[in-house]
Amino acid sequence: WSRQTLCELFEDLRMLPHMSMNFADFYRLLRFRTRELAEPIFALFEPVDHRVPYLSIIGPMVVMSDQHYISRVSLLFSMFDFNSQGLLNRAEFFIAARSLLRGCAIFWQEFSLPAHAEVERMAMSLFSSIDGDKSELITMGEFLTFAYRSRLFRMLMSPFSSTRTTIYEEPVHFAGRGVALEMSEKRVAKQLEKKLQHQIRLTPDPIEDPKRLRKSLLESRQRRQWRQPRDLTRAHAWVALQVFHHLSKGDRLLDAGELLQTLTDDLRAAAAVEEAVKLSARDLQELSGQANRQDAPEGVSKVLQQFCLLFGGGHVRTRVASLRNDGACKGLSLRAFCCVIWPRVPEMDMETLLGWCKGYQAHRTLIELMKVLKQEDLELDAEDIDELFDALDRNHDGLLTVDELHKQGHLDINSARRLVEKLATDRMHGISKAEVRAVVQQMDQAFREQFRAIF
Repeated sequence: WSRQTLCELFEDLRMLPHMSMNFADFYRLLRFRTRELAEPIFALFEPVDHRVPYLSIIGPMVVMSDQHYISRVSLLFSMFDFNSQGLLNRAEFFIAARSLLRGCAIFWQEFSLPAHAEVERMAMSLFSSIDGDKSELITMGEFLTFAYRSRLFRMLMSPFSSTRTTIYEEPVHFAGRGVALEMSEKRVAKQLEKKLQHQIRLTPDPIEDPKRLRKSLLESRQRRQWRQPRDLTRAHAWVALQVFHHLSKGDRLLDAGELLQTLTDDLRAAAAVEEAVKLSARDLQELSGQANRQDAPEGVSKVLQQFCLLFGGGHVRTRVASLRNDGACKGLSLRAFCCVIWPRVPEMDMETLLGWCKGYQAHRTLIELMKVLKQEDLELDAEDIDELFDALDRNHDGLLTVDELHKQGHLDINSARRLVEKLATDRMHGISKAEVRAVVQQMDQAFREQFRAIF
């Protein structure tokens, strides 16, 4: 199954009034050619009252699908994020674990399904290990970081290799509202809450109003407090981004095979790191000029020495080889690259590091966009534009204002104003994505016309 096929199927499943489906829905939505073929497969799922739970069907379908390993992980996360907020709570995480394990036990007879209590214990323990800030929520990024590091999770999907190299690390936002899914999440959350109350209660009288308690818990969960990572700084983010760009030759994926070749020689690996940082520092000054230069953060020299030791050691080579051999990654994204460099950094600290990387990358993209003021060719694509707006558009209104370009993008105020005046139709509000894309397309068209004129 392709990613698009699975997304379309899940859209249809979300619209069902229940979390289970009868044979008619099973036959129609999974598009069997004949009833004779569908009936024995439907029976394998041990229907109760002539219905089967669809999460235990589509979950293993994603595991076996023709997608890159991490693309399957991001799709699974999106499917069990029932309210499409980019977060999983304990109830959703438990439903995901239970549905996946139950489905795997049906699809593969040799797979042993643990007892319900054991599944709950494992799911809650794993959730707590990923939820570093104890917010009772896991982000997509934290779960992807866990997936890159987890050998057990990779082994689950390793029998189903794929030739796909496209990596999807962003959540899928499904249309419509899955009412049955949301009701199921609330029901499981209530059951888990009662168990916890029973375990921690020391008095014989019941706890205060559960509804009021759940409301206060929900409000507190929406506020995830930021904290400085213990072992990582902005300098770590800057060095990691520069080294990644250098080794990947500016691409968004770093070939695992080429990286392994670099890592076979410790001196060669250390030299590659030093060269990457030197070239990046030079390019940064050439691109931005004195007015808009964003200097390397404090402490780069010290971090560079640490990075050379990490990068030149055999541990990184072993982890890259493990990812490649398990069939999880033939190409490494920036997140995967950081995971193999710092395998024990908490997931939430890794999110902070990647957020800093995104800020530095956004500044690079913004400086590239400044070329439009000089009528120079732009080297931007649609993903660059999306990432720029994702990093700088803090109020998520789809516009980049002078203030955002100045404060978030680190442009001087005059350059920010000139860029808005050049690109924005409505200068009072800011630049839209469509306006940036239009400029890029116009320049591409002008280049093609010049090319035709020459030949």
